Amino acid sequence: MTSLTSFFNARLLSANLKRNRYLMLLQTISLFLASSLTIILANAQHPIGKAMDANVEFSAFVRAFGGLNSALILIMVIFSVMIPSFSQSYLYKKRSIDFYHSLPYTRTELYVTNFLTGLISFVVPLILIFGFNTIIYFSMGFSHYIDYTVLAKGLLFSILFYSILYSVTMFAASLSGNIIAELTMVMFVFGIIPAFKGILQLCLTTWFDKIALQNFNSIPYFFPMLFLSKISFPQSSILIGEILYCIGYALVFAALGSICYRFRKSEDCNRFYVFTWVKRIFKYSLTFLVSLLLGIVFQQMVSNHHILFMVAGFVIGGFLTFITIQSVFEKSFKAMFANMNAFIPFCIITCVLMLFISADVFHVNDYIPKLKNVESIGMEFNGSHSTYLENGVSTDVGIDVNKEVVLADEQNVQLLYEMIQKGSENVANGSESYASPVISYQTNTILGHVRRTVTLKKDLLDKTIAKIFDSKEYKDQYATMDFLKRDRQIISVDIEIAASDYHNIYTRDSSSAIKKPQMLAFLNTLESDMKTHTYEQMSSSKPYGKVYVTRQSKGLESKTETFIIYNCYADTIAYSKANY
Repeated sequence: MTSLTSFFNARLLSANLKRNRYLMLLQTISLFLASSLTIILANAQHPIGKAMDANVEFSAFVRAFGGLNSALILIMVIFSVMIPSFSQSYLYKKRSIDFYHSLPYTRTELYVTNFLTGLISFVVPLILIFGFNTIIYFSMGFSHYIDYTVLAKGLLFSILFYSILYSVTMFAASLSGNIIAELTMVMFVFGIIPAFKGILQLCLTTWFDKIALQNFNSIPYFFPMLFLSKISFPQSSILIGEILYCIGYALVFAALGSICYRFRKSEDCNRFYVFTWVKRIFKYSLTFLVSLLLGIVFQQMVSNHHILFMVAGFVIGGFLTFITIQSVFEKSFKAMFANMNAFIPFCIITCVLMLFISADVFHVNDYIPKLKNVESIGMEFNGSHSTYLENGVSTDVGIDVNKEVVLADEQNVQLLYEMIQKGSENVANGSESYASPVISYQTNTILGHVRRTVTLKKDLLDKTIAKIFDSKEYKDQYATMDFLKRDRQIISVDIEIAASDYHNIYTRDSSSAIKKPQMLAFLNTLESDMKTHTYEQMSSSKPYGKVYVTRQSKGLESKTETFIIYNCYADTIAYSKANY
């Protein structure tokens, strides 16, 4: 007899693993076909020595050893859903539940043991294939071209990837009354927060066109597999914080699944979701998101973007979503119009709140801090700002695309602030616009950082840049490539000459070791030319070409900066002609 305080039973685990032996065999065969056999056949067709000269084939080897080939990822997704569905299938029939709960095991003991069974059932075949791939790695000559850490990181990626999906699926099984509900809950867990973020961001950019939202990629925090996608690349480094976050994510959902399983009532197994609070969260979240999205779509359908069309779209979208979910939950079309007494207040309150926010009662959209409260002003241009012309028409001198320049000098702040005010007045008077830079105000008030998108005329922008460009503060930021100090961040470098000759000079991969020193020498030469030339020299010179540098920014984000090569950059042009 097992102790009531026990949470794990070794004998039950052994019995479960014995029952899963054919499933483990199937997993081993599937992993072998997706990983080991793929490597063997690819090497027979394109031997690794020759593949070094063909980057596409070589990258395929790296992905296969690193666990990033699509077939292997698909297998992990399938089994992360299949195993919980198999081990927890008894939860969907009351007779099966009563039988299992009559066994001499506590609910926690049952759940934890079943959880470990599913985890071990996949990890053991994965380790076996990793061992076989190691034999292939050394026996077929891959060790001369690919670092062994690729295999180690691939194993870590695969285990964490599977563990996260598996934990969420086990959690979903504890809440669900059938396999469809389980799969729907998995998608809900991974998708609801990114969906909220995307739709709310769409609403804010529609209602407040002058507010520049801070670009922060939060999706990996709710879909942690994206954190893992970069682990297996040879040039990537393993960030302990991200790994610990992924482990913590899996453990949290494993614990939540155990708690929900413990309080799950056997008689509720015929419900779509066994807990009332889960149904409410699911129903009202989806209703709100679909309503908001349809409201924005209706508003954009008419030329004057009248607010009444948004309300109409919101009500229609909300009603259709609500009755659809209601009928699914109750498994009856007759229940479609049930709970209308809950939907109507929800719809009214949400509509009023949405109207209040979109009306911009407090004039948030047009807010600009007072000059006395501004400590610094940052200015960044998006990718559509600068246009290259071969005939020598001057591009935007002193401005690089996607590079922010932050000015704190009192005189420079004054000039930029005056430019922004004049630009706003010109737009109000119907003048032609030229650029829409993102302006960042760092204030000494409780608001702190304020970001706005402003519209400026070309001549006004050029005059302001001409006045501040040669100041040490501006020139140091404009002419400095900070990423050269951390060259591992550089993903690719491309050169465009005369808008017709566009070619790549560097891409970060295992075969880039030869190209990298040459690329760094080129960028250092360009940086030196940028520092030694004045605004007058550049403005009187024709543009020769552009350099696009794509580098790692924050987390998984990448950023492409554009640097203009002017004809006065003699050293840069000479180097590019000699080497590229």
